[in-house]
Amino acid sequence: MKAITVQGSDGIEGLKYGEVPTPEPGPGEARVRLRASGINHTDIYQCTPGMVQHPKPHTMGADGAGVIEAAGDGVSLKEGDEVIINPNLGDPTRPGFGIVGAGCEGTHAECIVLAAANLRPKPARMSFEDAAAFPLALCTAYRQVVTRAEVGPGETVLIHGIGGGVNLFGLQLAVISGARVIVTSSEPRKLELARAFGAEIGINYREENVAEAVKAATGGRGADVVIDNVGTATFPLSIECLAQNGRIAFVGGSSGQIVDGINLRVLFFKQASLLGSTMARPEEFEAAMSLAESGRIRAHIDRTFPLSRYQEAIRYVDEGKQLGKVIITREA
Repeated sequence: MKAITVQGSDGIEGLKYGEVPTPEPGPGEARVRLRASGINHTDIYQCTPGMVQHPKPHTMGADGAGVIEAAGDGVSLKEGDEVIINPNLGDPTRPGFGIVGAGCEGTHAECIVLAAANLRPKPARMSFEDAAAFPLALCTAYRQVVTRAEVGPGETVLIHGIGGGVNLFGLQLAVISGARVIVTSSEPRKLELARAFGAEIGINYREENVAEAVKAATGGRGADVVIDNVGTATFPLSIECLAQNGRIAFVGGSSGQIVDGINLRVLFFKQASLLGSTMARPEEFEAAMSLAESGRIRAHIDRTFPLSRYQEAIRYVDEGKQLGKVIITREA
């Protein structure tokens, strides 16, 4: 079968599209013939030298959707069933947690073998492309916004760097929770999309002072919750924008994970809560995907690329050009 593999330490330039062995399912496992897979920032980390180490060659990719092709003993799924990949390998609050594409071979291939517990039926009305857009980003946003930050009615939520999958889903979850949402971006098209998804205020951080704009929009209070998935570039600003007794929920860190110059005095006088978050527990994944199935949460697919053009697709995401999700389709 064809797959995209990390071969060495050359980053995106070193990714290879070519033949790898087709995996066979064992007891409790099934092989899925993938129809679509989604790109996430975890893919960038997988091929960044020094960030994630695993035996090579290695196939990346956490999100995917496809059709059962073969099943091992003890599996109730049958050939032809359409499924969505659950990218969580275990419970992120417990030791031993992993992610599909990091803890095992991933979805940027023609096929994948996974435990049947990681395969969820795909609703008939949902396309394979949409099904591949939801899982990792939506469940990550759900745990961050709903479980960890506990966003509630009447609160103000600030989301830095709107435009990617996690933040667009986080925006929708905050709106569903009854909050008013302020978003930032340097691109008018991303701010426009965010308004279409329910954001009340969009701030172009290249043209406006974000802290001043947030305080003006909140009567000087600041944001009750700040969703900061940018990291190094925005974390000091998150503290400045935070209201008394506010919460900062963070995951990933697209601009970096090391932050210098934090004034702890500001944090403790604001009675601030810092809430780290990663992926989702099984019940959170189910709750998040139920929202997608009901249509209350929508995916926005920016572009699709065939598997053979994966290198171009991941470079597009690495450069921050995407508006929502980028999906990898399979050649006919």
